[in-house]
Parts: sequence; C-alpha cells; structure tokens
Amino acid sequence: MPRHPVGSLSPLIALIISISFWVGLGGSAALLGVIILSPRWLEVERTQADYVRNARVIRDLRKENDHLDRMAHALEFDADYRARVASKELRLRVPGEYRIALNDSLDFQTGLVIEARPASSPAVSWHSPLLELMAMPGPVRQRMLIASVLLMLLTFFCFNERFLNGGLRSFRTLVFRQLGDRYSLSPASDEETIPS
Repeated sequence: MPRHPVGSLSPLIALIISISFWVGLGGSAALLGVIILSPRWLEVERTQADYVRNARVIRDLRKENDHLDRMAHALEFDADYRARVASKELRLRVPGEYRIALNDSLDFQTGLVIEARPASSPAVSWHSPLLELMAMPGPVRQRMLIASVLLMLLTFFCFNERFLNGGLRSFRTLVFRQLGDRYSLSPASDEETIPS
C-alpha cells in the first residue's frame, strides 16, 4: 500500500469525498428549489387540469355546433329529411304509411347524442400531496427549509480533506482561527499612531 504525505488523502478517498460533496450540495439545492417553487408548481398543475377540462367542453360544443349546422342545412334543402323530422317530432303520418314499433335506440334521432362522461378531474400525480404540504406555510415547510440549509452546511463543513484528515476538533480550531485572524485587532505600530 503506497504511503501518502501526512495531511493528504489517497486519491480514492479524495474522489469519494468530492462525489459526496457534489451529491450533498445538489441534493440540498434540489430540496431548496422544490420548497421554493412548490406553490408555482401546484398552480401550473391546476391550470393544466382546467385546460384539459375546458378543452373537453369546447370539443363537445363544437360537435354539437357542427351537428346543428348540418341539421339546419338539411332542413332547408332536403325534403326527405324534413318529412322524417316532421313525422318524428310532430307525429304526422303520410296517408298509407304504416308504423312499426322500434326500440328507442333504433328510432330516428334528430338531436346529437354526446357520450355522457363523468365529470372527472385528471389523475392526481403522486407528488401533488407532498407539494401541497411544502407550499403551505407551516411546520412542514419550515422543517424542510431547515433540513435543506443544514444539509448544505454539513456538505460544506464535513466533506473536505481538512475535516477528514484532522477530525472535528482540528477543523473547528482551523475555522475559528480563520475567522479570528480575519477580524482580530492587530496592535498598531509606532508609525501608525495618531499624535494627540
């Protein structure tokens, strides 16, 4: 087994750390994105469901309109059709005509028959209830936001070589030293003193 200098990790461990870092960062960013965009996502899904419902209604109304246009044209120009409609709707008979009782489904229909469909809404997707929980302000949304931020912080602080080489205590002292050095007051030299 090759030896590595003190303070450095083997390439395989460094690769695992790097992959873990990016997976953790991507997961926290995805979770944060879902939490922030969930209200808009639900609004888009509801709008799409309304669109599908309205498209069905419009299609049925167009069918009925086309049928009424054909019926109006036939009543105006087709004498045979006018006679059939008059005999059906007004119960008029031509002299010498014999009526045979038929099943209602075989009888002459003047109106348009549109299939009766139940007014069903589009299928609810598996993620809609979860998105509704995340969209509403409350404890679930707050916990998910906290979890996302904690995952991001843990990713940044725990998946790096200094943390894994020296342990938590050395990493903590390194962070505090970095913060302390940045914001510490250095003693002023004699040249920089302001005369009173």
